Amino acid sequence: MSKIALIHCGCHKTGSTVFQSLLKKNEKKLDYYIPKNFRLNFYPINHAPLAWEIIQDNRLNKNRDELENFKQEIENKKKILLSSEDFSLVLSNLKTKKNFEKILSEFKIIYLCFFRSDTSREISLLNEFRYHYKSLRKLKIIYDLFYLKFNGFVKHSIYKTLENCYYYT
Repeated sequence: MSKIALIHCGCHKTGSTVFQSLLKKNEKKLDYYIPKNFRLNFYPINHAPLAWEIIQDNRLNKNRDELENFKQEIENKKKILLSSEDFSLVLSNLKTKKNFEKILSEFKIIYLCFFRSDTSREISLLNEFRYHYKSLRKLKIIYDLFYLKFNGFVKHSIYKTLENCYYYT
């Protein structure tokens, strides 16, 4: 099998958006083709709609031709790269994993997964709450919850969180 599919599958809160932004910035320089179908329009590089199609998530606008268009787009490519945190949801169920791998049956699949410790993940979640909810004035409640656990320390750098990087085929 000479075709390769590199699948970045998250997990959530592991620097995926930074990784996807770097992909977008360097897309034309990469040796891998990044499919246009099943991509979120408002994100750098994110194939979440493909994951949603496979797990039958209701966030996906059903377009019956989209999966066929995706298959046609990648059929003559030697190397493709897909990225989404939601691929971790696909891989968490054997049936959906098999369905996903059936779509990519002509490719040798390499899964690229990033993990992080629970402690740094919780700190990152706090920063996410701060980002999304500061205008709703819910920060004080969330901050108080985390203050008890982390003694008020909420400063965090995403570059310190990529503690473990694994890939498997």
